[in-house]
Amino acid sequence: EGPTLVLTEEQYQAVLKEIVDWKISFDARTSKTRALTFTSFVTSPLMSCLPHEWQKPGSVKTLLECEGQDHTPNLRDNSKKFWDNIQEIVDKKRSVSINVRGRVSEVYLHFKFPADMSAHWSVFDCVDAKGFIKADSQVCHRCKCTYSQLPVVFDMHTIQAGETLRSIAERYGVDTHELEVINVNCDEVVMSKFHEQTGANKKRIFRPTIFNGVGEAEARQLFSDPDQSILEALRKQKATIRVHRVWAMDRDIPETALLRASHLDSPFCMEHATQRITEFLMNIIQEKATLEGRVPQFNNAMVKHKCFRAKMNRNPDTGQYFKASCSGPLAKRLCKTAGADIDDEAGWLRDIGFKDQGWLKTTNAIWRTWLKVVTIGRKLSPTEAEQADFGPLCKRLFR
Repeated sequence: EGPTLVLTEEQYQAVLKEIVDWKISFDARTSKTRALTFTSFVTSPLMSCLPHEWQKPGSVKTLLECEGQDHTPNLRDNSKKFWDNIQEIVDKKRSVSINVRGRVSEVYLHFKFPADMSAHWSVFDCVDAKGFIKADSQVCHRCKCTYSQLPVVFDMHTIQAGETLRSIAERYGVDTHELEVINVNCDEVVMSKFHEQTGANKKRIFRPTIFNGVGEAEARQLFSDPDQSILEALRKQKATIRVHRVWAMDRDIPETALLRASHLDSPFCMEHATQRITEFLMNIIQEKATLEGRVPQFNNAMVKHKCFRAKMNRNPDTGQYFKASCSGPLAKRLCKTAGADIDDEAGWLRDIGFKDQGWLKTTNAIWRTWLKVVTIGRKLSPTEAEQADFGPLCKRLFR
């Protein structure tokens, strides 16, 4: 054995300060050997001095395993005592013993709960006994939007005295171009298709009028100078302008939740977000490739850029193509090789050879924005500038 390391009081207090932050996460898996589904709960310390150790097997400890999916009824039946114990620690009603070089101290831990959206829904009691989302559940882990309100995209802002289009845009956290798009350039065919797919109430979220009766030519004139005061006549007739709905970012925690913890301590796993949103974007690409008869070119592009598992294959039972399914590494590679971050000619988007150049330009811009979101979101320590960019980038992408 080597010499015993003796810590000064300052060093000891620094160690205690480092090890009070821990994370707990869980997910369901189907065992190939046991042919059953089980849910594992794991924990690891969030020590900034050892950032690359968090995900290593030696640092991640299994706390509990229970059979079944990670749905609220199953978790309540099989791990209620576990959640009660965690709640006591979260509420600072229970401390834990920490042994550092033979010196034991009682400390209160601060937990983070990163997980995929399904796990969060289960913990905060958003699903019923069959695993389906409840209509009145607040499904976003930040805002108060409920499942039944998801199709509600727009609100109508009543124009006030002295307002300009720029001041309205700043109030809602967007730029004037976005206001112009959803008020003047909004494609009713696309919106109608959206309503067909969601079954949403058309009158509630889409009004074909522009500024509540102002003609298109006059509206375009207003957008040509967003800093000018909006016409007094518009204010007097209580004219409205279409804006994206802004939800309050103070989500409630239901009394029936397995865990009552701040939503700020329960971040959505960026690994899962990368996979699921990339799958959604790839499904759009695959549909376009099918419509233009370019599936062979799509598959060749995937092989060329070493995204082999993204190739389109038919379901032998239905004859339809399987939907995209991305692992973490595949999703990241698709983002990096789409061509959005480098010369467009070098990416697989160009290699497919889509005929619709306008669509290709728009799609490339979407992938470019998504790559920036992924890059910043997956960073261990993003810079202040990157953190400032992250919110606007997400708004631009998801609105």
